[in-house]
Amino acid sequence: MDTCMYLAEKKELRNQMFQFQIENEKSLQILTNQLQHKLSAMDDKLQENTKANVTIEHEKLEQKYRELELNFTLLQENNRLLQRSYVHQKDELALLKNTTMEFRKELSELKQMKSVQQALDLHAVQSKIQSLEQKSNSLTINQNARSQDFLALYNMTRVMENKVDLMGNRVQDIETNQNTTFAAVVSNISLIEGKVSSNSKRVAVTACVGSTQTFSDRVVKFTTVRTEIGINNIATFKSSGKFVCEIPGLYFISARLRTNNGDRTFYVMKNSDYIGYSIADTDGFLLEPDHTSNPGVNNQCISMDACMYLAEKKDLRDQIFQFKLENDKSLRILTNQLQHKLSEMDEKLKGHYKPNDTIEFANLVQKYQLLQGSYIHQKDELEILKNATMKVLQELSELKQLKIAVTACVGSSQKFSDAVVRFSTVRSEIGINNIATFKSSGKFVCEIPGLYYISAHIRTNSGDYGFHVRKNNDYIAYSITDAGLSDSTNPISAVVELQVKDTLYVETSATIYSTYSCVSIVKV
Repeated sequence: MDTCMYLAEKKELRNQMFQFQIENEKSLQILTNQLQHKLSAMDDKLQENTKANVTIEHEKLEQKYRELELNFTLLQENNRLLQRSYVHQKDELALLKNTTMEFRKELSELKQMKSVQQALDLHAVQSKIQSLEQKSNSLTINQNARSQDFLALYNMTRVMENKVDLMGNRVQDIETNQNTTFAAVVSNISLIEGKVSSNSKRVAVTACVGSTQTFSDRVVKFTTVRTEIGINNIATFKSSGKFVCEIPGLYFISARLRTNNGDRTFYVMKNSDYIGYSIADTDGFLLEPDHTSNPGVNNQCISMDACMYLAEKKDLRDQIFQFKLENDKSLRILTNQLQHKLSEMDEKLKGHYKPNDTIEFANLVQKYQLLQGSYIHQKDELEILKNATMKVLQELSELKQLKIAVTACVGSSQKFSDAVVRFSTVRSEIGINNIATFKSSGKFVCEIPGLYYISAHIRTNSGDYGFHVRKNNDYIAYSITDAGLSDSTNPISAVVELQVKDTLYVETSATIYSTYSCVSIVKV
């Protein structure tokens, strides 16, 4: 009765643990979705504000430019009228001078010719002289009026120069806003590149206990390292038994302990917090994540962890890829708008102004050239950002294409003569060309080099049989079945670096059940 109560309580405790794990994963998923929604909303709002500010500034600049163009056109027309009037007055003055010289000459001749003084019509001469004086006075008045026109022209030129300065200041403000926007984009790209770089770094270790012992500090030391990749402090791990994280990210841990000490608990701890635990049977056994009578539950639990890891990794890459597409689209739109506006300004200036007409126009041309140089600089920065974006997109595309995975099960219950287990019933496979060879030989042949994770579950009633994971001819992971003759499901897993044509397979001489004996291999 005590044993039955213990087993019942043990099963209820595991069910509660499993339910807590499911609720915790749901809460984490909801929080992740909310954070993603908030970040997406903030990003959209920032892009909308940036586009609205740039559009308003361009419209104001274009309005000021149209006003300046109208004023300059009126100024040119007034200048042409003034020049025509001045030429006309100059011609009249020359004509009056010639007439005066003729009259003076005639008067001199009349004075010299005393013999004909009687014949001169003094009244007519006086009338002509009076008329000449009136014309001279009129010419003086016109000349004063032209001086006033020149003064008004100068004042209009000064006003135009002030408007050009104001336009330059507004363009400079727009340039400052653009620089701020570009700096934010560069910062976001650098942050994403850092995340992509960290995500692409591979960290893995497979290790075993060196000798049978009881650890005084209760921390299990796995001193025999089978595989290690990307770990600088491996000596600390071997001596202390504690893996110290050097690169942040999502990590998967799988542990199996063989013991004959019954009713002992073992834990997986992060810093000082428990994140996983299990308990041994009263007589001692090979510790597994789940020892219920239904082996399918055990297999489902391990597979779910791997699927969650791959799903979260794929979701992160999809988010980065989508952000890059939206950022590149915004940069292209902004570049096209700037090019269009500056092209319109260039055409208008070429159509309405002639170089070297006035000093004021030369200054205007110089300011326009400065603005054009600033635009070219901004265009170069946009091109650099575009190239960086394309590089990251290419890296993400390559990462998305390098997906290698297979899940397969034993086709029929049997004992394999060469001890190599054939998982001939393939449940799913991605990116594997030689799947037929894997089904017939039981050996996974690497086609793309990289870091791989293998997880196998062997269902058997053969007691005290060893089974192994081998890379080529080297053992990289060991396990053993229960000592009794009852049915048991026995897990084994490892991470390993594979090169092209390396082989990876499971080896055992025990009789294997087909229903619940499966293997999963995935490139991480």
